[in-house]
Amino acid sequence: MTLASTTPNATIYYTTDGSAPSESSTVYTGPVVVSASETIKAIATATGYTDSPIGSAKYTLVGSPEVLTALTRASYR
Repeated sequence: MTLASTTPNATIYYTTDGSAPSESSTVYTGPVVVSASETIKAIATATGYTDSPIGSAKYTLVGSPEVLTALTRASYR
């Protein structure tokens, strides 16, 4: 998952446990790998600007490549 802000020099902070992000949360530096069902929340901050509203997205994984491969192989036997 990729996060972005149009505010110049903004820092994005995020959480993966559904809690509200703050300046003590993880700093976003690149794509976030979603490996489990989780809620990601993020906020952008920049000097001289009001903090952004908290953005939120819930990701629900319904299977994994290993499970799908095993099911596919079993159906061709």
